[in-house]
Amino acid sequence: MSRESVFVKHKKDLDTSSAWSHFLIASDGKSARCKRCLAVLKTLGGSTKGLHTHLLSKHNFKVLSESNCSSTRHGHGEPLEENSTPPPAKRKFVEYFIKSDTLDHVLARMTALDGFPFIVFIFSNDLRQLLISKGYSDLPKLAVTIRNRVVNFSLTIRKEIIDEFKRLKKKGERFSLTFDEWTSTANKRFMNINVHSQTKFWSLGLIRVNGSMTAENFICVLKEQMNNLLNIFLLNFGIIPGSWD
Repeated sequence: MSRESVFVKHKKDLDTSSAWSHFLIASDGKSARCKRCLAVLKTLGGSTKGLHTHLLSKHNFKVLSESNCSSTRHGHGEPLEENSTPPPAKRKFVEYFIKSDTLDHVLARMTALDGFPFIVFIFSNDLRQLLISKGYSDLPKLAVTIRNRVVNFSLTIRKEIIDEFKRLKKKGERFSLTFDEWTSTANKRFMNINVHSQTKFWSLGLIRVNGSMTAENFICVLKEQMNNLLNIFLLNFGIIPGSWD
C-alpha cells in the first residue's frame, strides 16, 4: 500500500449499523483503517466482509444491521459475551449422512457416496485387507451378497424414515416438498425430492429422468414417485395399495 494514502471518514461514519463507522477509508477507496487498532484492510469493490470479520475476530465486536436494531436501544453493535460463539458455519452436504461404523453403513457410504462398484470389494485385496484390519472380518466374498446387504440396508433406512414421518404426523407436524434436477458427469439426468418439516429435512433420493424435462413431464415424474412412496407408506400400515380407491 502506498504511504501517501490518506484515510478519511466514510460517508456512513455516523451510521452505527454500518461497519464503516469503525473504519476510515483510504482516498483511493481500496483499503480501510481500523479506528481501534489502526490495522489496514483491503476493501476492493466496497466489500465490508473483511471489516466485519476483523471486528469480530480481533475486537470481539459484532455490528448489528438495521434489521436487528430493534433489539437494541440505538442500533449500536454489542460486544459478544465471553461464552458466546459466532453463528455456525454452513453445513457441508456430507454432514447429513448417517455417521456409523457398522459394516452396512460403511458399504452403503462407499458405494453411494464414494462410487465404489460392488465388484471392487471382491477383487481389490488392498481394500479387503483395509476393511478387515478395521475389524470387518465378516466382509462378504460375493459381489451379489454385498449388493443385497446395501439394498436391504436402504430398505431399513427407508422404514425408519417412514416411522419418523408417522410420529411427526401424529404430533401435527406439517411437511413441504422441494425438488431439483441434477446432471452427472456422465451426462445422466436425475431429479431429487426433499421433504421438509419445521426443524429438519429428508432426501428421498435421486430419480433417473430421460428426455426433455418440461414442466408437464416434471409433474408426471413427481406424481409417479410420490405414488410409489404412498404405496410403501400404505404397505407399512398393512394396507394393500389400490384397495382404498
